[in-house]
Amino acid sequence: MKNLYCKFIVALVFIYLHCSAFACINSLGAIELSNSEIECIDHSGSVKLINIKIKKNYINSGKSNFQNVFVESINSSGSFTADNLTAEIFNGSGAFYGDKINIKNINNSGTFVSKKLICDDYKGSGNFKGYNVLLNNFTNDGAVRFEENSVINGKIYVKGYFYAENSTFNKAIFVESNKVKITNKTKTKEIIIKKSSFSFFNKKYVYIDNSTVNGDILFEDGNGTVILENNGKLNGKIYGGILKKL
Repeated sequence: MKNLYCKFIVALVFIYLHCSAFACINSLGAIELSNSEIECIDHSGSVKLINIKIKKNYINSGKSNFQNVFVESINSSGSFTADNLTAEIFNGSGAFYGDKINIKNINNSGTFVSKKLICDDYKGSGNFKGYNVLLNNFTNDGAVRFEENSVINGKIYVKGYFYAENSTFNKAIFVESNKVKITNKTKTKEIIIKKSSFSFFNKKYVYIDNSTVNGDILFEDGNGTVILENNGKLNGKIYGGILKKL
């Protein structure tokens, strides 16, 4: 009889979460919501949302899985996966994996991987991989990889290995790293290799492979090499380094 009572209570909670509209949810444990409009969520545990509109904030400490969700702001501590997500603000600590993401401002600590990301201002610490993304300003402390017609229109600053394939950068790229590679018809403006205490005695390399740099390349602490391969082009000068053609 006790087991039946417990199951009945759980069923009532489940119905409430799926049927209530414009209510704030404050709960623990695992929840799954679908086809609802909610005021806000403050949760600790696993969350799965499908076809949900959250009018204000989403806060969760735990795993989050979003499918077709609109929300004002997100504060997430834990892994986050999303397919078709729209938000104004995302603050996260944990791995993020997404497709069809439109978030105005992102501040994330952890691995970030996304296809079809639209973002006005991205700040991250951790490895970043973007496929067919459209970004304005981008700052990241960690290795970065752009592919599949990605476009970055604003200033970009990266502390870590930088790789770009078939992508376009419309303003200067600032990188603190020993290696930068642009390949497969990537187009950039100026590239500035920043002075770095941890790599002062190491050589710095910029590889231009079947791609074009429309601007100068500057190695702030010298000891740099620009390598042209597969008809790579540099329409500018090199400061603090030398040119090699393969």
